[in-house]
Parts: sequence; structure tokens; C-alpha cells
Amino acid sequence: MVEPAGTTSGIEQFLQHSRVFVTGLPDSRMDVTAVIESGNRVVVEGVYSGTHTGPLATPQGEVPPTGRMLRLPLCDVFEVTAGRITEIHVY
Repeated sequence: MVEPAGTTSGIEQFLQHSRVFVTGLPDSRMDVTAVIESGNRVVVEGVYSGTHTGPLATPQGEVPPTGRMLRLPLCDVFEVTAGRITEIHVY
């Protein structure tokens, strides 16, 4: 997965990355607004939101809970090979 904070590789690193957000924003959700597929590429547009009620680990250190709402518009581009996601770019 390639994103502004860096690159992760493999399912374990991806799951670890995802757990950071589940810990920091346990009520988080992603609302998908559009899905576009072309060949082996799938683009998903949406909004990730949640309440920051847990510690949030970042590359710069841990951010203590603020109780504030997060609303993050996003676009993910997935590359799919043989029915498996092989690459994700997060924008």
C-alpha cells in the first residue's frame, strides 16, 4: 500500500496499519460514494469518518484522544491480479 505516510508491504503490515485507525477511531466507517472498474484496476472514492476516542499512532508519535470527529475524503486505487489485491494507492 502506497500512501502519503509511506509504503506498507504484505498482509501483516496492512493489518497492523489498519489496527492503528481501529484503535484511535473505534467507531470509524467508510462510506463509498463511487466505484469505477477498468480491467485490473478498481477506483473507490469515499469518506472515512470516526470519533478520535483512542490513542492514534502516527510516524511523528502517538496522538492522545481528542474526542473530535474526523471526516477524511479519500480515493483508493486497487490493482487486482488473479482475484487478489496486489497493490493499493491511497489518495
